[in-house]
Amino acid sequence: MVKYVLTGVGGNIGGFAADFASENKQPEDELVFTSHTLDNIPAERVAAWRSKGAKVIPADYEDLEGLKTVFEGADTVAFISTWLIGEGRRNQAKNVIAAAKATDVKRICYTSFVGAGSDKPNDQVPFLPRDHHYVESQIYASGLTYSLQRNWLYQDN
Repeated sequence: MVKYVLTGVGGNIGGFAADFASENKQPEDELVFTSHTLDNIPAERVAAWRSKGAKVIPADYEDLEGLKTVFEGADTVAFISTWLIGEGRRNQAKNVIAAAKATDVKRICYTSFVGAGSDKPNDQVPFLPRDHHYVESQIYASGLTYSLQRNWLYQDN
């Protein structure tokens, strides 16, 4: 059995990813979808995911211990970043990375931003990708196996 955790399913990107993952779930896969609150996700969407075998539970990037509980036994965690800017986003990312390391997650996938791969010091990176540049550096330093998806601005948000 392979356990996949997908965070941020209450947002546009996370919701689309959850739809795709639930449609392609193999019988032996365990899918866990999380959002900081389930209140803003249409009940019929949650029901559809659950009917296909996904667990849909609340989990908050601010709650390190809660993240550890959710990540326990996961092979892969897909971490969808939030709209916070600065220390808020950075602290959330630190918690996700720390929880992944503490629970021996094999791979972390991160929705980053174009320009985050710059080799410049963080304070010289343009404003929009700066936090993502920082988060990527934390992922590299963690020793976790990773996949990065560097998105551009989203027209559908």
